[in-house]
Parts: sequence; structure tokens; C-alpha cells
Amino acid sequence: MDYTKLDHYRQVIETILSEYASIPYSYANIQSEVVFDPTFRTSSCNTRRFPKYH
Repeated sequence: MDYTKLDHYRQVIETILSEYASIPYSYANIQSEVVFDPTFRTSSCNTRRFPKYH
């Protein structure tokens, strides 16, 4: 896996989500916050699994 390219994609996604979250809501006093985990890295051996709800 080319981590340079992957890091670039992560930066692009972080920028887009941060800009989107900075847009204020016009119909209510709601604040949003974007949280990123810079220590999280995925590989074929290290993936997070989310529980399935039935």
C-alpha cells in the first residue's frame, strides 16, 4: 500500500469534513465538531470491525 497516497487522501477528507463542519446551521443553535484520530492506521492485518446489529 502506498502510504504517501493514502496520507494525501486522509488529508483531503479531513479538509473537506472540517470545512463542512465549520458552516453554521441557520435554523438552530447547533455546533458541530469534527474529530480525527491521527494515530489510526489501517492495513490488511489491522482493521477495525464494527458490531452488527440484528
